[in-house]
Formats: sequence, structure tokens, C-alpha cells
Amino acid sequence: MLLACLVAAAAAQDFKPPNSTLGVGVGMPTLLSLQGEAWFAHQASFVLGVGLPRDLALNEPTFNWALRWRPEFACVACDERLSATFGVGLGGLIDPVFPRAPWGFAVGPDLAGTGVYWFTPNLGIQATAHVGLGPGWAGTNLSEGNLSGWAFLSAGLAF
Repeated sequence: MLLACLVAAAAAQDFKPPNSTLGVGVGMPTLLSLQGEAWFAHQASFVLGVGLPRDLALNEPTFNWALRWRPEFACVACDERLSATFGVGLGGLIDPVFPRAPWGFAVGPDLAGTGVYWFTPNLGIQATAHVGLGPGWAGTNLSEGNLSGWAFLSAGLAF
């Protein structure tokens, strides 16, 4: 009887794609990072991450960002307890240990995939992977760019 009630309660819940995620991750060029993503429109989200470089220097934080389109057709089982959503957009880095300069900047296309398991309709766990690639510049000298990439894996909470 109790099992039937739990199954009925779980079936009655209204699961949706996340409104925001917060996770701790690893990646490159940042070794450890804190990543947050918030949906500000029905199919659009903004990501902001802060982390430590590979040598874990506390005085040299790195930052990453992305503005993504997460279309409905790229959402798998979004009304279910276990779902996945994919997105594409523009992302970038601000890195204090960029080659040849005290600060480096990079910008380019960014791809992401997020899987969510919902405990309740408003709280779940998530795992996200995102990668990007684009031109990077050292300091303010925009004439000498090089190809820069970023990749992150994070896990945490979904809201």
C-alpha cells in the first residue's frame, strides 16, 4: 500500500528543465571551478564560473562565461525525473596565466550538455559538460591572437 502511494506521488510530480544549476568542477585551463548557470528566458541561459589555475594559485583566479540557447527540441525527457538538455552559444575565458601577458581573454562557440535527476520538482542533482574553442588574446594586444580552448565537467545541484 505504501509503495503504491509513493509511486502515485512520484508520477503526479511535474518535472521541468532546470531554472538554475550550481556545481563544482574540474577542467582546463582551470583545474578546480565553481560553475553557475541560470535560465533568464524560456530557452536561454547564462553561465558564470570562477576557478583556480592548474597550480592552484589563490591569487590568480580564472573566469569563464557563456550565453547559451537551449532549445526545446534539444531537451530529452524534460518532463521526467531523469532528463538531459543540450545548448549552444557564445562563451569565453578570462585567464591571468595566459601566455605572454598578465591577463588573457578568449571568446568563441560553446557547447554544453546537462543531465538532471530530480528528487522533487524543484531540487535535483546535475552533471554538466561544456567545451569551447576560439581566438585568444594576451593583454590588450588584439593583433596577436592564438587559438584557445576550454572544457569543464561539473556536478552539483539543480533548481
